Amino acid sequence: MNGDQMINAPVSSNNDVAGIESGKKWNTTTVTYDDDSLGSKYAAQVDGLISYAGTVSDLKFVKVDNSATADINIQFVQGITGGNTVYNNDDTQVTIQFQPLTNAGFDIGDATNGNADNLLHELGHAVGLKHPFDGSGALGGNKITLPSNLDNTDYTLMSYTHSSDKSISDGLYSPGDISALQDLYGAPAPQQTVQQTSTVTPVAQVNPFLAMWAAMFPTIAGSSPLSASPVGLTSLLANNQNNGMFASNG
Repeated sequence: MNGDQMINAPVSSNNDVAGIESGKKWNTTTVTYDDDSLGSKYAAQVDGLISYAGTVSDLKFVKVDNSATADINIQFVQGITGGNTVYNNDDTQVTIQFQPLTNAGFDIGDATNGNADNLLHELGHAVGLKHPFDGSGALGGNKITLPSNLDNTDYTLMSYTHSSDKSISDGLYSPGDISALQDLYGAPAPQQTVQQTSTVTPVAQVNPFLAMWAAMFPTIAGSSPLSASPVGLTSLLANNQNNGMFASNG
């Protein structure tokens, strides 16, 4: 909530992806959720699954302890068969409902219940995915359906047709789900890495010309010492094209 809302969204030009998209998406790439009412055991299992879901696209999930303001609420409700996802009247909050569980929980790898995959299925509805066979447009206006050969859980967890390869609840989205989520919210942002360059070059690897170059220019405009390696020289020359001869190689 707090300005977060499901909005109309264009579907993919690829029907094999559009067949899973409802026609709605969140207007942000960070949504909040609350699952504390499940109890600590089940909430911890759900947290793990949602943490995974936040790695397949640029849509991120942040847990909050406030069901009134969370974008997505996850609850146990008596009388629910499997799972159910309900949007409120102005699409500012979505509730995922499950029949109360006993011992099974949302364990990954449990072939007896499929609750882990079921959680991801309902979460898919909560962020803009639909059943691949649903051509009614009821959820978000999109009436495109998948061909029958793709309407199975090997391709999308949003399907009701369970394939043999997905007979065990592994708690992973299928390829079609990932393609649809990335179409709606973008691919995951690349992880930031810190490049560490050693200032000592093994003698056996030293190129005499580059060693001479490094000795002549040990630092460039305050940067760390230039490594006596082809990479160091290449980086320097590349920077020169845009920044002048003594560009910073940071």
